[in-house]
Amino acid sequence: MAGFVMERGRIAWREADYSLAAQNTKPNFLLRQRVIAVANALLENIFISSQELSAQLGLTREKLVEVYEAIQREPSLLNLIRSDSSQVETALKIQDMLFRNPANLARILNGEETVPLIVEFHTLGPCGNSCLHCYNIKHGYRYDQKSALQRDDYFALVDDLAAAGTQSLNFSGGLEPLSDKQALPAIGYAIKQGLSVTIFTTGLHLTKRVRPLVIGAERIRVSMYGTNENNYLYFAQCRNPRTFQIILQNIRDTVALKQESSSRVNIGICMIVVKENFRELKAMVELGHELGVDTVVIRAEFGRNIRGFTQDELSEIIDMLRQIKEEQAQGCYGNLCLDIGEGFDVLLERERFYPKTLILEKPRSACYATRLKVGVDPWGHIFPCALITQPGVNQGDLGSFMIGSVRSNPFAGIISAYRAFFVSQPQGFSPSVCQKHDVICNVLEGNINAVLAKISMDLSFGVPLEKQLFFPLQGAI
Repeated sequence: MAGFVMERGRIAWREADYSLAAQNTKPNFLLRQRVIAVANALLENIFISSQELSAQLGLTREKLVEVYEAIQREPSLLNLIRSDSSQVETALKIQDMLFRNPANLARILNGEETVPLIVEFHTLGPCGNSCLHCYNIKHGYRYDQKSALQRDDYFALVDDLAAAGTQSLNFSGGLEPLSDKQALPAIGYAIKQGLSVTIFTTGLHLTKRVRPLVIGAERIRVSMYGTNENNYLYFAQCRNPRTFQIILQNIRDTVALKQESSSRVNIGICMIVVKENFRELKAMVELGHELGVDTVVIRAEFGRNIRGFTQDELSEIIDMLRQIKEEQAQGCYGNLCLDIGEGFDVLLERERFYPKTLILEKPRSACYATRLKVGVDPWGHIFPCALITQPGVNQGDLGSFMIGSVRSNPFAGIISAYRAFFVSQPQGFSPSVCQKHDVICNVLEGNINAVLAKISMDLSFGVPLEKQLFFPLQGAI
């Protein structure tokens, strides 16, 4: 069968009968060659602007738009582009979220008043772990339950955010959201309200009682720090020696419930890579495959721990990542998705798996991520970025980043504070603030900037929104 195929990491065309290749008409043949060239350029850098692509391939804007239209008519080719890397998948999901509401997207690009599309809540549920990298009480979280958000606060905020147009809610640590008696009911409520919900958990509280409540989430991410009992217990610093096995069984049972209920939740295990566990990289991928999860997320903690590795250790990590990618290409891990964080770009520039995002290549005067995603700590303090919400991520005064408090208006605190913040920041929130305080973007925040920068540059180049390559995918991912 003729069609587009992936060969050695590159997109090519395979004829059903190679003798037919010579019978191609010249216009169709040229268009196909241009399609292949554009597709492979996107594999190299999903964020490349149309103007750069035009110059790189020697195509006029009109010819490039013709190629975009041809790619849009080829679902199999779009699937090849999408499946090449988790970064491509992340970029497409961000575009899908933005393209659902073009009017809101226009307001974001123009720096006009809008609402956060993603809100991340940090919760206070008992955890049981004292992980080596965690930013809980060791880094500034105080366990003041009396002044923390209560169940009714969470429900009111979910209602308000849904009505305002927020699309996604994340429930994360500090501590453990699935053991938080105040936040847990709101997680199930948000799912019922039709919001896309992501849950970050140790997995210990992903119990038989809790699983039916969260199986309708968009993503469940279980933090894993070791692939065997001893290593996990050392890294997580937990007291119960059975913790590791309990978590593994909870993951297996959640995967089984997903299959039984035909849920579309994406279940993943997440590994923070530090000096104590980096040699378990390959074993972690194998564990994810054995458990039957959808995704294995590999991260360097805030991009910082990389700085502590020796050059020999960095080379060892690169070799392991290369081997993992080669085995994945050979089908060793089935449909398992590998989400390898961009922090590894700094390991060896010539060996990086993912291109740098545009926020690094072409620094923007204002951070687009703050126009999409805000963070709320357990006491209702609102921050313009979920990363800044976390104590220990930066070395500055957290109070200087706060933009408001839910307590001042629990039924509209997030929306009103968010809008007031941008009135006070007419030029937008500057990335230099984060650089000064050593806050390092993670994949989502960095990719938000990259995607919006690309959309903005494509519009400036004269490619209308509806002609941009992935616009017709809205709602399909």
